[in-house]
Amino acid sequence: MLIEKFYQEDMAALREELEALEQILQSARQGEWKRLLEGDSELRERLTRFDTQVVKELNRARRILDDIQNDVNAKGLSSFGLLLSATALSLQGEARGLEAALMAVESHPSGETLLGSIDRLLNWSRGTILPVVSRIIGSVWKILINILPAHSWKVKGGIGSAFPGLAEGELVIEFGKSS
Repeated sequence: MLIEKFYQEDMAALREELEALEQILQSARQGEWKRLLEGDSELRERLTRFDTQVVKELNRARRILDDIQNDVNAKGLSSFGLLLSATALSLQGEARGLEAALMAVESHPSGETLLGSIDRLLNWSRGTILPVVSRIIGSVWKILINILPAHSWKVKGGIGSAFPGLAEGELVIEFGKSS
């Protein structure tokens, strides 16, 4: 079936993105971070915390994907989908948290902080980590669509000043079986 083929491709794509993020972190640990962090305990601590949390979330995502693939025809995939979604959002939160922490250090540098290192780490985070995390979230979204059929859509809304009273908007998609 064509949908199952797309589903398998989406699962494979997500696994590749998770692997890519882990390889990026491993490469950074062995190369760039060593040079940037010599003598800077604050940056080392922040990057170590980020690395530890991301590796934990990558492992969690892999376990969830294994469970989804093992139980693809079973009931209850909605809980797997929600866990996968929460894990992807946690990865995004970690990446955004690192970016915010680096920006905070940059705006209030301590005596040992090297601003050039912070700039390079910010560029690395924005140019390398955040795009991979965005692709992971896109892959998770595709998987959710396959394993959690939408049973209702709600649109609340706003289209701006052309129609008074509709200044804000919201799109809500509920997944799972309808009640």
